[in-house]
Amino acid sequence: MSRRAKLIILAIFLVLLAIPAAYVALTWSPGNPLRFRLEPDTSQKDGGTFIIAIENTSATTVEFLYLWSSFTGDLSPDSSGFRQMSSPMFASIPPRSTHRTSLRVTRAELDAYAGRHWVEYMWRSWVNAQAVQAVSWLREHSPASLHSYLPYPSSNINMAPEPSMP
Repeated sequence: MSRRAKLIILAIFLVLLAIPAAYVALTWSPGNPLRFRLEPDTSQKDGGTFIIAIENTSATTVEFLYLWSSFTGDLSPDSSGFRQMSSPMFASIPPRSTHRTSLRVTRAELDAYAGRHWVEYMWRSWVNAQAVQAVSWLREHSPASLHSYLPYPSSNINMAPEPSMP
């Protein structure tokens, strides 16, 4: 085989290898992908109850894991000391779509933090979640001596822009 043919095959191989590598690099951790807003809960008759809508603004699926917020009575992220973690609120949110939670917020809870609402959340991209599953599988099927070489990819924690109010 000629040198030119070898170089062409190598170039094609490198381009084909670069495509999935670029996809992983671009979708591993999109910047602050979620936005939060309160919407009136139409299933409640009192009109003073709201649900939280979570919007994925990124071009990749995002797995929403945890939520800390002024709505759930958590401590402010700028305060010192212990900040409780709310219960898991797992949701897989497709790109450019909205997920409505079952978390209900009353008008009194909104008024308690008037003008100082905040939301902090834990999430990971779909690619990151697949890596976590792969590492979990490898850890289950490998000797314990190799576990220290198989660290889990970390999840992301971001502070969302102030949620939009009704």
